[in-house]
Amino acid sequence: MSNFTFIPDYVLGREATNSLRGLRKLGLPALAIIPMLSFMAYGTGLFPWLGTSYRVESFHTIGSSKVGYSVGLNRFYFLAGQTVFVDYDVKNIEAGKLHILVSKRWEFGGDNSKTLFVEQAESGRFTFTIPESGFYYIKIGGSSGPNGYDLTYSANWGAYFAGFEPEEW
Repeated sequence: MSNFTFIPDYVLGREATNSLRGLRKLGLPALAIIPMLSFMAYGTGLFPWLGTSYRVESFHTIGSSKVGYSVGLNRFYFLAGQTVFVDYDVKNIEAGKLHILVSKRWEFGGDNSKTLFVEQAESGRFTFTIPESGFYYIKIGGSSGPNGYDLTYSANWGAYFAGFEPEEW
């Protein structure tokens, strides 16, 4: 039994109905191919990006807000020798700072993590070479100063192997 709702031809027109039938035939194979192609593009270095975000964040004693989007993976298995990068563009900082952290799961500090605090409007690339293979966490967000934080930023992150450094996005 199909999960699709029957829509008569006279509602969409015969051409649109035929197109929907074609999509149903693709079904699961098409859904499996897209992640497979994405993984191959990432693994070969053709497309090293894992995520992107644009946020307007504020946090004060009376409340907080986050507006924008964040799409992608912030937890990922990286291999020793890979370089994780975060291209950031801080548009405005009224208070506080932008905090960027790459850390091995459950290990903060030491050789398996690196942190950057951006305290003024600027663009740049933060990099961290992975010392040992494992699951790592990438955190990008506001960090409180004495008066909370209020900032606008965009960021794109991913990873590459030596010699395959991508241009800034």
